[in-house]
Amino acid sequence: MNLIVICVDSWRADILPPGGACHWIKAPVLRDFANQCVVFDNAFGEGMPTVQMRRGFFTGMRCYPWHHDLDGLGLSPNFLGWHRVPHCQTTLAEILLHHGYITGLISDCYHLFKPTQNFHRGFLSWQFIRGQQGDNYRVGPFTHIDIRKYVPDGEEHDYATHAQIINHLMSTRDRAGEDDYFAPRVFRAASDWLRDVHAHPPFFLWVDSFMPHELWDPPPRYADAYFPNDGTLKDFIHPGAMNRVADPSPAQILRTKALYAGCCTLVDTWIGHFLHTIDELHLWDESIVMFVTDHGLELYDDGAWTKHGANHGKLHPYNTQLNWFIRHPDGPRGRHISALVQNHDLLPTVLDLLGLPGCELLDGESVWPLVTGAKTELRPRIITGWGPWAAVRDQRWNCILNPTTPDGQPRLFDLSVDPQEKVNVAAVYPEVVADCRRQLEGLIGCPFPVRYKHQPDAGDYMTLSSFFKRRAARGMPLCPPRLSGPEPRIIPYARQPHAA
Repeated sequence: MNLIVICVDSWRADILPPGGACHWIKAPVLRDFANQCVVFDNAFGEGMPTVQMRRGFFTGMRCYPWHHDLDGLGLSPNFLGWHRVPHCQTTLAEILLHHGYITGLISDCYHLFKPTQNFHRGFLSWQFIRGQQGDNYRVGPFTHIDIRKYVPDGEEHDYATHAQIINHLMSTRDRAGEDDYFAPRVFRAASDWLRDVHAHPPFFLWVDSFMPHELWDPPPRYADAYFPNDGTLKDFIHPGAMNRVADPSPAQILRTKALYAGCCTLVDTWIGHFLHTIDELHLWDESIVMFVTDHGLELYDDGAWTKHGANHGKLHPYNTQLNWFIRHPDGPRGRHISALVQNHDLLPTVLDLLGLPGCELLDGESVWPLVTGAKTELRPRIITGWGPWAAVRDQRWNCILNPTTPDGQPRLFDLSVDPQEKVNVAAVYPEVVADCRRQLEGLIGCPFPVRYKHQPDAGDYMTLSSFFKRRAARGMPLCPPRLSGPEPRIIPYARQPHAA
């Protein structure tokens, strides 16, 4: 069997079946694909966000409770659990390469490829689509950038705060059409890879789209289909800028949601093109195809935007729930599994389905016995870590705790009557909180308060914002972003012949 995994960043799980608050976002391709798959309705992350999630996907080992003492030199962001794959762990790509698979990684997720990271271990070929958030692919000229329509009024010159917007505008300034956006580039490259290798099975392809992670900058027609901008609204392509608006209008909220929704529909459209390639190459009967997401985000659910998992402990489904679909040539279609599963169950599931050894050495478990009926659950409860916070979840309760504090700062939600997790009932059910605390202390290996073994290095190394701050601190001039006047002509660099 070949293995194809499509991974998408910052995709709300409730967009797709069984659906929820974001079911209004149009994703017809993935909804149709779900009907061909086994769908895990209660999939959650184990250690979050982006880097930790992919480490769990790739190794089948728990990341939380941040028990690897690895440096984070050169990394930004740089917080608990955010580091490379430990040398003592083996990746899925390394395992399949050992068993004769052609292995390929295609992604625009900068965090997998930045210096000091090693997430391409085991991939015989890998392709990095440049320019996404944090990738300082192009660093000038700053005078060509006008950020007024993307930031709150009065912040046009605060380019340290809005450096990611400046970075994005520089990296994308040559876009001519939809094909030049990040998701289309990723899935076109993945289709080309399949055409190159399909005659030489077995193969393993991990195709990873960073979009719809911010910045939310889809082709205009995708956002306008949800809520057009009449010229009076800002396009807050970075939701952090929207968080700086004290009292946004209903129209501004809808427009910002439309930007995210437009990114999702763009991704769905180009996944459709990629699935068409699988069809064109007649690969369905000999390939396991999975769709997974790494985490969601807050779309003004609790009055804010983006994730806030690490800083505010918002370990609610809009952040922590995942999509996980598995299409097996001989598997059931449209089957929904309600048992709790997590991202580090992916690798042992692959080994199980491919008949390869090693599942018993992993923290995760194969989810396929849930499909065959051999098991009704893998574990009665799950634990998710994000920054200093952790959530202990079962089918009725979600208990959010901060183990670095003596009392744990508990918040408890009764899912039987409060599925949206709005009402904290920790004071009403202290015995449930105490039980969850015992479970979490058992995983960590010591009572509260704890100090995680991994302690990120202080500093902000590889960001445009850090560069702006350092320049300002030294009194070094930097031309502010251009605010008016005609677009300067960009003269291409003319390569000169080498001197004799």
